[in-house]
Amino acid sequence: MLVDSRRSLNEIPEQHRIGTGGQLVAQRNTMLPAIAFFLLALMILTLPFTTYVSELIMALVFLAVPVFYGLLQKKKNRFDVVELFYPVSILFLLYFGLPALYLRQNIDMLQYRSLLYWLTPALGVALAGYVAFTAGYMTLFRGVRPSRLRMLAPSGFGFYLVVGGLGFLGQVANFVRERNIMGGNRISGLGSIFQQLAPLFFFTWFLVWYMLFSGKLSRTSKVLLLSVFLPAAAVVMLLHLGGKERSIIMIALPAIAYWYARRTMPWKMILVVALISIFVIFPVYNTFRLQDDRMGTVRRLDRSLQQAVSWNQSGLMDNTLRAFFSRM
Repeated sequence: MLVDSRRSLNEIPEQHRIGTGGQLVAQRNTMLPAIAFFLLALMILTLPFTTYVSELIMALVFLAVPVFYGLLQKKKNRFDVVELFYPVSILFLLYFGLPALYLRQNIDMLQYRSLLYWLTPALGVALAGYVAFTAGYMTLFRGVRPSRLRMLAPSGFGFYLVVGGLGFLGQVANFVRERNIMGGNRISGLGSIFQQLAPLFFFTWFLVWYMLFSGKLSRTSKVLLLSVFLPAAAVVMLLHLGGKERSIIMIALPAIAYWYARRTMPWKMILVVALISIFVIFPVYNTFRLQDDRMGTVRRLDRSLQQAVSWNQSGLMDNTLRAFFSRM
């Protein structure tokens, strides 16, 4: 079911060729510096950064380190825009750095005023954890060699169907488990076993898009795979409606696959997806959560869409942009 996907150098497009050291010979300009400066400008424009110098310096570490690391990797022709280090650093900035600065400036937003004195120590602990993560990431993986399995690719439709099917059963089992917990029912042992297979669906979902973007699928294979996995993905998102995590993963994986297949990011598509997420997915999901759990999924979704259609301009802003930034 798996075959060697290696091709001769002449079969690989020039912009995708790999050097003898496994490094990319040609890469397009990336958006990392632009994103970094945008976040820095946002911080400067929205926060009184001169008032809380110690908190600002600690928060800037979460931004400066990935920027420096990215520039260093780009100089070595090893830059990977979706490398794990970058999203983890951004999460540290969004969950620890910016909130600490914001709460220092807006004390009234604290649930308990006594927490004010713990903001700086808590940010220091987060920074210490980030430094430990960075040190381990930069040192422990130097001797790791790429797996020999990386050159294997599925040889037929059966691999996608079997692995993706197991993952789909895992997603369904996870949905059943959540419903049983909410209903006070016992959890099936067999369902718990299948639940562990749920990540296989994400793996196959990524693989399908990677093979499609890299041009390794025939026209028939493209039609067959998309006709199976697009409805399956819609079912997975519908079953877990109310939680945004799976939807974000399902949307992000094709963009990641595009990067690894083409070595460039589809920024226009990402912008469109981000706008759809802010103005459609987030408000509908948040409204869906407020519906009575005793109603079925379809009825709750229908009620959510009805309420969303009835929003005026103020209600639309409250449930889209303001709700999004309040969660951030």
